[in-house]
Amino acid sequence: MAYRAKSDKDVEHLQPPQSGDAEQALLGSILKDDEAIHQVIGVIDTEEHFYAPRHRLIYKSMLELYNRSEPCDITTVANMMQKDSQLEKAGGRTYLVELAESVASTANVLAYASFSGALSVPQGGWYNVQLEALNSSNVALATENGTQK
Repeated sequence: MAYRAKSDKDVEHLQPPQSGDAEQALLGSILKDDEAIHQVIGVIDTEEHFYAPRHRLIYKSMLELYNRSEPCDITTVANMMQKDSQLEKAGGRTYLVELAESVASTANVLAYASFSGALSVPQGGWYNVQLEALNSSNVALATENGTQK
């Protein structure tokens, strides 16, 4: 019998692998150095790689700008997010400035992207992966106990 979560409370103790610091450093690097997105686009090709919802919003705007061949800096990202009514949800212009200022150097942007990308579970969602693992464990236990047919 497969485990079915009745609510988010059934799986709220499960935390996806994440690094808020790597996400912030990656976004800050892109805001600080417009060329940085060209380095990471092959590793982080969708906003779903980010755990923090506001980081997803920011990166989604960055991707839109990238796809339009427009620069990704504090002003252009803030304007794009404002136009889409997403800027305040992501912490406002102040948070974008904080991200850019928190990065001493953009030299490690590819490492931040690789780290963030390696930890993410794009498209499928972390809880679905955990539920699949629980289902597998329950089937294995049931088989060991002779209750699985």
